Amino acid sequence: KKVVFVAGHRVTTDPLAIPFSMGCNLLCIFSKKYLDSPPELKAAKQQQNMDTMAALQGLLMKGGSVIWVAPSGGRDRPGDDGEFAISPFDAKSVELFRLVAAKAKAAAAKKDETGNGALGTGPETRVFPLAMLTRKLVPPPPQTGDRDMGEQRTAKRGNVALKFGPELTDAAAASALEAKLGPEAKPSKDEKRGAFTALAEASVADMFAELLEMEKALGAKGFGKQQ
Repeated sequence: KKVVFVAGHRVTTDPLAIPFSMGCNLLCIFSKKYLDSPPELKAAKQQQNMDTMAALQGLLMKGGSVIWVAPSGGRDRPGDDGEFAISPFDAKSVELFRLVAAKAKAAAAKKDETGNGALGTGPETRVFPLAMLTRKLVPPPPQTGDRDMGEQRTAKRGNVALKFGPELTDAAAASALEAKLGPEAKPSKDEKRGAFTALAEASVADMFAELLEMEKALGAKGFGKQQ
């Protein structure tokens, strides 16, 4: 009940996704590629996105919720070898959510100082990477770019596995960037800004690779039949 999923608008309009979405707490955002389609709805879609981010900030100010976010959209697709690969994370999206979290903490702390609390500090938003091995169940269509509903979809049986990684922190991101560039290097603003996203993507990719290897080692037995 405390898990909130940040998702694209199609989870509430795709006939295949609607039954699953009805049982979830959702915060829906229109992707940039859908804002102008159709043009007359662009302003309304932009307003919904602003309302969604305001609702997210409110949840973070209150604390106590688990927010699920897919920085690459959550629709990974198979590579040339036929196996699914982690899509590149969008650094701008990651930094936007981090900014909202920082604003939420500051706003909550300000409320405390004005008599709505005792500590003068807001809830801390903590970030953990999560790898999900679910690609065989209802994989996305092989191609992107089709804005119309009615894509051909298939449902299959397959293993499901989740793996959480260690908490992602600014200190860990800075350390990873220094290890990459060298201790004497002076990273640019863009490199510093992208360090957190790069660490998150690398962590998820490594965990996903581990889950693939585990699945391969288990073979037909599957995860649920481990001894």
